[in-house]
Amino acid sequence: MIDAKAGIGLRLIEHAAGEETRARHEHDRHGRLNRDDCRVASGRCRTRAVAPDATLARRVRMEPGPECFDDLRLGARVQDPDAQCGDLLLRDRLGQWTYQFAVVVDDMAQQVDVVIRGEDLLESTGRQIRLARLLGRELPPRFFHHPLIRNPSGAKLSKTAGDMGLRELRAAGISPAEVLGRAAMLVGLQDEPRPVTAAELPGFFR
Repeated sequence: MIDAKAGIGLRLIEHAAGEETRARHEHDRHGRLNRDDCRVASGRCRTRAVAPDATLARRVRMEPGPECFDDLRLGARVQDPDAQCGDLLLRDRLGQWTYQFAVVVDDMAQQVDVVIRGEDLLESTGRQIRLARLLGRELPPRFFHHPLIRNPSGAKLSKTAGDMGLRELRAAGISPAEVLGRAAMLVGLQDEPRPVTAAELPGFFR
């Protein structure tokens, strides 16, 4: 265990190379696997006194406790980062900074105060709020997690799965308003695929 950046509450753990972690994938309210699945640290590295130069991987210690926030669409939420993922991986064994760390630092550097993203990332919110506080951020950003367009099997649309993208729709002659209208219907914002302009979209969320 080492202390990093004096005055900032990060407690880093050298993560032993080859150390196995327990995979526990988080699912949404429909039982589907979220894109931002996490790996729960076993906690064994906390007491192994791994030398700092033995590995490039670093985790930040997550103590038990709730993180409460109000999602601008979904309302009040409570998450426990320790129960979700254990000690949070900041840098992997190859020396690459993780998404969880990079997005928090980037939002702080750019003074982002509202984050709009898909609901598949909802479960990352509590750990990102806690990490930002440990890094010195006093007030977290507000979060709005929008619904996702899913295919008939219930999985979210994906290029890797061959789902049709905006480029294909536009090439087929479908107008931007028609694309937005179809998307609004598929996520439950309207009952029919009526064309919708970009200026009309905020009205769906008021």
